[in-house]
Amino acid sequence: MMKAITFLAAALLSSGAASAAAVLTAGQSVTATLNGSANDMLGFDSGYAAGPGSNTTALTDNFGDNEFIAADFSFMLDLGSGGLLRVIDNGDAGAGLLSGLRVIELNFADPGLNLGSASLVSTPAGGLVSWDVLGPQSLRISLQDVQVGQFGSVDLQLAAAAVNAVPEPSTFALAGLGLLGAAMSRRAKSRRS
Repeated sequence: MMKAITFLAAALLSSGAASAAAVLTAGQSVTATLNGSANDMLGFDSGYAAGPGSNTTALTDNFGDNEFIAADFSFMLDLGSGGLLRVIDNGDAGAGLLSGLRVIELNFADPGLNLGSASLVSTPAGGLVSWDVLGPQSLRISLQDVQVGQFGSVDLQLAAAAVNAVPEPSTFALAGLGLLGAAMSRRAKSRRS
């Protein structure tokens, strides 16, 4: 009977194991707006230097390859597959102060993405930073008079929503066999006594 219980416990414990997925997937499209305007965010892989174009770009594999730049060139936006999101003062235009209210909205085209939360990693010298996860594939970041210093940044860490493991049907079958074995073992012992 002890073997059956051990077998049952092992089957139930193994059903709870879930593999962790990357937060963001390289190559997936990302669309951004700034204060509700698609023309104010320029995707790096769409010829941003030519002026307003596409506000959609592909997430690069390496952190440090910026995905977006503001149309006024005051800041850049970088995303890493590990979920780090960095708003970087561009220095030439911004000189360390992103004045006024800037609302950045990101929409990820990755159907497997399930954003759950974000947390502030670096605190700016001044101003307010807030964020809202709008849905499994969208996020809004608000920056109000943020001071980061020339070429400084504000960093957020995105996290995937927790996934509750659902046992496979085979796990229930194994658990049932374990219980059946335990019952048969107990019945055989009671007949012997």
